[in-house]
Amino acid sequence: MFPASVTGLDQADAYVWAWLESMGGQIVPPDAVVLTRRRDGALLVGPFELAFHTGLRVAVQMVVTPDLSVPQYRFHARTEAEPLIWRHDRHTGHEASDGGPTHLHVGDRRVPHAPVTLETVRDLIVVENLRCS
Repeated sequence: MFPASVTGLDQADAYVWAWLESMGGQIVPPDAVVLTRRRDGALLVGPFELAFHTGLRVAVQMVVTPDLSVPQYRFHARTEAEPLIWRHDRHTGHEASDGGPTHLHVGDRRVPHAPVTLETVRDLIVVENLRCS
């Protein structure tokens, strides 16, 4: 999820903020709790949405453990006209034949997908903003 230069949760925290700021979207709702720490030390990101001037909205939610693994995430891109452009998910509860724990939703399909990085998600958001503008 993070580049090799991120080696601890404090750096992951700072990286998430820089990642969010790099895209220029507005956090919705404005009073959303963006980052919190659980008692077990994990970093919780979201849930919240990034709203862009193009009408694109991206829901963001993830759990980062102290060893920087990311056992759960959800990045859901949508517009008013398209409730599901794509959604990258990682969570338990799906059999391998149903996309497995790390999968991509496109339309009504759920397909297996390699884990995404924050850079990949940012690139996908840029592409969707260009498409929506």
